[in-house]
Amino acid sequence: MEEEPLYPLADIQAALDEGGVEVPHGRDLNRLLGIFETAVSVQEFAERVILELRAGCFYKVQRKDESFQYDAYGITLCDDVVERFQLTERRHWYVGVQLSRDRAGRTCLLGSIHEPDRDMRCRDGKTVPGGEE
Repeated sequence: MEEEPLYPLADIQAALDEGGVEVPHGRDLNRLLGIFETAVSVQEFAERVILELRAGCFYKVQRKDESFQYDAYGITLCDDVVERFQLTERRHWYVGVQLSRDRAGRTCLLGSIHEPDRDMRCRDGKTVPGGEE
């Protein structure tokens, strides 16, 4: 039986309007700041990538432990996003998302966003290549 995402993708994408996306801190943020000029650019990129995700991009549910799990997606960016963010050498991305709800609205939390470390065979049957760092 095919694994189902924890969170409906439509809810994750709708959360961008309601609460926004929280860009990861630590190693992922440092990697992204090495690619983009500012944290604002990282934020814009993360939002745009989430909007580009499709159900077929679903890879699997990542479980760090019972209290921390998230949906993992693999995506090959469309030409518009590649051009907008000048990523001609960085078309393939791993995106981990977790949806969190609070009193102020819904916030789409990114568990992780970076170039894939390994190949990912996604739900649509396409493979997002990894190991391009």
